[in-house]
Amino acid sequence: MEIEKAIEIVSRKTTIPNEGESFSDIEEAYKIAIVSMQKDVYKRCAYDKGFYPCPNCGTSTTEDCANTGRCSTCGQAIIH
Repeated sequence: MEIEKAIEIVSRKTTIPNEGESFSDIEEAYKIAIVSMQKDVYKRCAYDKGFYPCPNCGTSTTEDCANTGRCSTCGQAIIH
């Protein structure tokens, strides 16, 4: 499902599908919204052998990530 479609479904503030949609479309839209919101909750990176792996995707974060507060790979909000 495209992000724009998920936003449209969630923005309607109902779980009743429009014509041409199914309940699984509604469920998928809400799952996309939840994943997006979870990435906005700051998670602490644990220092591991000279690196700070992202707690969401495991990619080693860089100084740039520390400056932006986001993992450059997955977008997770992070704290070093």
